[in-house]
Amino acid sequence: CIRDSINAEYGGPKQKKQTSLHKMESMETRTMRMNLQSMSKLGFILAFTLFFIFFIASVFIGALAGPDVIYSFPNRTIYHQDLEKANVIPVVNLIKLNQQLILEVDVEYIQSNIQSGQFDVYFELSIEARKDNRSKWQVLQSKKQNSRTLYCYASGRPNSPCESVWLAHLPFIGYSDYNFTISLINGTKNPSIGNMLVYIHVVNHQFTLFELWFRFTFLMLTFVVIILYSYKLRNFKWSDWTIEQKWVAVLLFGLLGYNNPFFPLEILVSGWFPVLLDQALLASFLFLLLLFWLVMFDGLWKEPSERTILKFYAPKILLMGLFWIAALVAGTWTVLQQLNDAGSRIYEISGYLFFKVFSLLVLIVYVFWLMYSICRGMNSTRSIPYLGLRLKFFGIFTLIVITITAGGILFGFVGPVSNNTAEFLSFLSLFNLYIYTLAFVYLPSKSGISGRRLDIGMIKLEEDEDENDRNMVKIDFSESREEYELEEFKNKGNDKFSIQDTPSPDDTKEVKLED
Repeated sequence: CIRDSINAEYGGPKQKKQTSLHKMESMETRTMRMNLQSMSKLGFILAFTLFFIFFIASVFIGALAGPDVIYSFPNRTIYHQDLEKANVIPVVNLIKLNQQLILEVDVEYIQSNIQSGQFDVYFELSIEARKDNRSKWQVLQSKKQNSRTLYCYASGRPNSPCESVWLAHLPFIGYSDYNFTISLINGTKNPSIGNMLVYIHVVNHQFTLFELWFRFTFLMLTFVVIILYSYKLRNFKWSDWTIEQKWVAVLLFGLLGYNNPFFPLEILVSGWFPVLLDQALLASFLFLLLLFWLVMFDGLWKEPSERTILKFYAPKILLMGLFWIAALVAGTWTVLQQLNDAGSRIYEISGYLFFKVFSLLVLIVYVFWLMYSICRGMNSTRSIPYLGLRLKFFGIFTLIVITITAGGILFGFVGPVSNNTAEFLSFLSLFNLYIYTLAFVYLPSKSGISGRRLDIGMIKLEEDEDENDRNMVKIDFSESREEYELEEFKNKGNDKFSIQDTPSPDDTKEVKLED
């Protein structure tokens, strides 16, 4: 009634009011004020500083207090005249905490003409194992021939070792004692081959305990962050959450898989299921993280109506789904092949190479798509200033994490076996701290939580907030749209009316018009 009276008296255009209402209803990306939008420059500096402090602290903890990852048994020398004999290499008193075993050999290169050389050799390998001293030996592999390519380089010395080669890799320790029987076929007939050194490497059981404790610590921290994150957002509908808040909630659950609550199962149980579970959790986290980066860079500068499932999400999910399948198959195939044949070379299997190359091609497409989205997003911040802060913070922070991760991959710090404890702990903490920081920054600020809850969402005007607060018409309607219309009507210069609050027992407001 009040709206109709004003329209009839002063001829307020209905079309403009409907446009204003449409503008309010389309403000989906402005539904809530986040910590990101209320933090000062000092707050941003403090957030980045804390992130780097904890990350660098994890590196120093791993480097200074962490145990060695690999424990190596004393090497065994097999002389040239004994290369073709059955040389038994015993390994005793292993426990499940040793996780893996690697049999490595170094072959001396006799430089007859002081030139580098490359040639194939054939090893014959047998593996026996037993549970304890009272158990019988069980044959795990009998006289299996495996070819290896030796790369030898001239060093100016009479004898120099060729590049080391892995002769066997056991991804699971299921027995206490092992016997490896090694012979080099036609080894004494090759004048370029000298003595052979055999090394046995296992994972240090102290490192396994170190890994268990830190995985458990980050797993518990993730649970705490999920609870606090859910508690802070409990008063808001899912439709009121920003795109960042929705994705961080998904990533927090993906982070549980990255910390792998089933990691002890890999140590205690041998078989395909723990391997598949571990690879599925890791591949799923990478799937969510890569999809999150692509959606954020490509979606922040688009209108909500453009972010449809078919046109916006489906192509990205398809691309990352292909990567998930390729990564899962390649990772599982590697471990299962080693369980069946410890001396096999997985890189020689054509099917495995197909999935590795395919996953690499998918990542190349992803990188170009991500770079294109970043450039488009940066250009959009000029025309949409509201997105500038959100995109700059997310872009800078994410590019730092991507750079650290890419550096680790290029320099060999990321792999199936960590080189040292600092590498393991740094990359474990990197993604945990990254998502924890995003969760804090994207939480609702105090002003966002204390604001009125409206049916069309948490309305927040980014520009001239102080001016709007002074001109706000304080009328409590049952519908919030009338409040917005009257406020806009007054701001347009219609000063011929005043509104007075007259409290009544039924908590209504009386409106009086002056002619």
